[in-house]
This record gives sequence, structure tokens and C-alpha cells, in this order.
Amino acid sequence: MIDFLDFLDSYMSSIGGHYGIPCDQLKLVIVLLLGIPLGFLHNFISGPFLRNFYSFIFGALFQIFLYRTGFLLTLSISLSLYFMMFFLPRKNCGFIVFICSLAALSYFHIKRMIVYIFIFSIKKAFFLILG
Repeated sequence: MIDFLDFLDSYMSSIGGHYGIPCDQLKLVIVLLLGIPLGFLHNFISGPFLRNFYSFIFGALFQIFLYRTGFLLTLSISLSLYFMMFFLPRKNCGFIVFICSLAALSYFHIKRMIVYIFIFSIKKAFFLILG
């Protein structure tokens, strides 16, 4: 799998270098364009389990394609928020989950602005926004 991802990265870099487009932006456009037909196919899947499984698999594959280890970050944040929703009292759950997810998103945004100022690149905060 890693060899295949290395091949795709080198192929995207060569295409992006030919057209003057950064590799991460080119991969983002490809994922967004692939999401249209896959979203259309989502309508024909019956049953909530199969629909969720389909969405999870293609979302994970897209995140691994875009940002290899970033998938682990969004997976860990999502799982921790789901556990919070499961164990916290229902009355306060929404507010606490909102504050925790906003805090994580704000942390990665502020860190990105300090470290990568004036540089567009797809980093961890981007995936938290999409998730």
C-alpha cells in the first residue's frame, strides 16, 4: 500500500510540476471530483449500516490519499468525540462536544498560521474542517 501511495505521490508531483500546481492541491481537486460520482452512488445503497460503511471506507481512502498520517488524527479525534457522546449526559453532551471539537480545530488553525505563514498547504486543520 505504501509503495502504491509513493507511486501516486510521484505521479501527482510530476503532473503538478508540469502544470505549475502544487501536489497537495492537485490531489484535493481529484478527490473533490471523485466525490461527485461516489456521492451519487451513495443514494443507491440501502440500509444505514452499508451507507455508513461505504462513506467511512471512501472517506478513509481519500484522507489516506491526501494526507497519509492525517487520517489517524481525524480518526482519533472522531472516536474520542463519539466516546464523549456515548458517556456524557445527554443534557450537556452537545455543548461539551462542540467546545472540544472547536478547541482542536482552533489549535491546529493557530499552529498553522504561526508555523506556515503565507504558505498554502493542506495540513491537519483542513481535514478537521471537512470532517
